Amino acid sequence: MAKVLVTNSQLTCAHAPLTVRSSAALTVNGNPVLLVTDFRAATFACTTVTPAGGPCKKLLPFTAGVSTVLKVGGQPVVLATAAALTDASAANAGKFTVVDAAQTILDAK
Repeated sequence: MAKVLVTNSQLTCAHAPLTVRSSAALTVNGNPVLLVTDFRAATFACTTVTPAGGPCKKLLPFTAGVSTVLKVGGQPVVLATAAALTDASAANAGKFTVVDAAQTILDAK
């Protein structure tokens, strides 16, 4: 079991904060949970220029940390164990990182 991520979770692209918004009906302490589809519109504050030509701009598909049991509106929630690369990963090992799930109430697998 792992903590479910919410909108105030602390997330980074390994260089800078990552902001993800959600309008999921399920909330924890008033903060909507984050769904896999929410990450398509994530906002990167990354300004690190990589040898590949620029900063991280988008997240590639998750390789871990997507719930297999908890879904909201048919979309799986994302867990604190989430792993993914960014579009700048090939050049600089840019990785999606969960710094803090920002909640201790809701777990899922």
